[in-house]
Amino acid sequence: MPEPLVVWMVELERSPDDIEGTLTLEERALRFERDDGSGGRTIDLTDITKVKRVVGSPVFLVHTLEEGVKRATAFYLSKPPPLAPAGPQTGEAPPTLIFGNRGPKPASKRKQRRANASYLANASTELGPTAKAWMLEIRAAVAAARETGG
Repeated sequence: MPEPLVVWMVELERSPDDIEGTLTLEERALRFERDDGSGGRTIDLTDITKVKRVVGSPVFLVHTLEEGVKRATAFYLSKPPPLAPAGPQTGEAPPTLIFGNRGPKPASKRKQRRANASYLANASTELGPTAKAWMLEIRAAVAAARETGG
């Protein structure tokens, strides 16, 4: 079993928010414990239907079928970038017809996506092999759990 790993979990169907914690692969389960100690998530290995690494990023996805409900959970090995561009700061003057935005233009959604992809690609250079190793370990553990009658 691999050593516990600090990750950011995103439950894709439930919330775009990332939660920092520690991921542990055990004999019968994949366990995520929140850093703030307020619980976590335990995924039974026999509930896992697919484990996939997102190519070019330090992310792997765990697809599950839990009590008849399909779920997908992303585990980031580096802090996930923000999904949306930063909005105007509170207290900023609103744009006017004469003076425009009075400062730098906020990033467009396209520019934000490009920056996020670049960030993840750079992080993948260092953390990609770890993500791949975890993906392979989880797959092997799932196969072993199914063989023993999980």
